[in-house]
Amino acid sequence: MPRNGSAFTLQQRGHDLTSDDEVGSEAEIGYDLERLDPIRVGRPSLSIAGDSPQVRFRLSASTRAEAAEVAAREGKTISQLARDAVEAYLQARRSA
Repeated sequence: MPRNGSAFTLQQRGHDLTSDDEVGSEAEIGYDLERLDPIRVGRPSLSIAGDSPQVRFRLSASTRAEAAEVAAREGKTISQLARDAVEAYLQARRSA
């Protein structure tokens, strides 16, 4: 860890912190974990339950290109277009 004079220098969000800083002092006595915001990684969930598993599949280059054109025309992403297609397919099967 690099030293800044007699104090250690750390980085937090692009700002130098030294052992004289409030964060450094708090770290020495221990963080209040109740005050910390949870760190969310990745994209937001598509469901209220917070679980939206990823599904991957392959398409031919021509199908992918056509899907990209349709998605762009409709103001959607290819993922949104694929979700809509799977949901419509499943709804049609339920109705049959």
